[in-house]
Amino acid sequence: MQIQFDEVISQLIIMTMIIIIGYIAKRWKIIGEVGEKDISRLVVNVTSPALIISSLSISLDEKVSQNIIIVAIITIGLLLGSYVISSLLLRFKSYQEEERVIYHFSMIFGNVAFLGFPMCYALFGKEGLLYASVYSGIQDLFFWSLGVHILAKQGEKLKLKNVLNPCMSALIVGFLVLIFKISIPSTIEKVLTSIGNATIPLALMLVGSSFFNCKISKSVLKQMVFPSIIKLLLIPLFGGLVLFLIPIPELLKYIMLIELSMPCAASSVVLTKNYGRDHVLASTVVMYMTGFSLLTIPIVISIINSLW
Repeated sequence: MQIQFDEVISQLIIMTMIIIIGYIAKRWKIIGEVGEKDISRLVVNVTSPALIISSLSISLDEKVSQNIIIVAIITIGLLLGSYVISSLLLRFKSYQEEERVIYHFSMIFGNVAFLGFPMCYALFGKEGLLYASVYSGIQDLFFWSLGVHILAKQGEKLKLKNVLNPCMSALIVGFLVLIFKISIPSTIEKVLTSIGNATIPLALMLVGSSFFNCKISKSVLKQMVFPSIIKLLLIPLFGGLVLFLIPIPELLKYIMLIELSMPCAASSVVLTKNYGRDHVLASTVVMYMTGFSLLTIPIVISIINSLW
């Protein structure tokens, strides 16, 4: 099985163009500071939950069900591995606390929905999107629990209400619908799908608007190299080697490899803003990693292709 690199690059370019539109909207004062906060709350509390529920509202057969379980279990291992690897490697750098938190977060959670979904769909069709949704669902579980824990201020305990946020609640509802094969009325499903579809452009434009305050310089570029190498090269290559040793269908391997190779999650800007962290730094990380990923994703896939 070979991946078409032109499709990979095409999806990266599409995402970048939407981010640029967000940047222009902020520069032309179409989006202001108040607007950014409103978009952030809208994405976290409305559109993302709708996207999660609608993506898990599908019909299953025995083979697909087995593949879903396989992807879910391996994804847990890959995310835990990312957490351990990033934690260990960060010890070799003397970052300030705020920087360490943002970099640690960015090394674990990738842009698996906003970029991974359209890429997996373009390369592997609806079945690819299904397994990408499972990967994304498991990451969401970690994102809204472990991720919130990482971003929590020092001395602040992880509260149940932080874990049971709208996105996590939607994830639970979505899995219940999936497991028990609950039929959602067509009208409601269309409403959820329509609202959920707004998540990707809104989140990416929010990232673009946040780029307006980002610093672009050689010093910042040097600062971004270390976390980018870990997130975009070391972790995906390590994950690819692990997947190589596991006897599962190649389709599943490629889906998880692509998702693991994604740059820092665009929604990290939303979450850092909501939890009072340095969202400008988070936007800078997303911007640089997204740029670097135009090179690293084809490199990772090429290296792993030669091994598989």
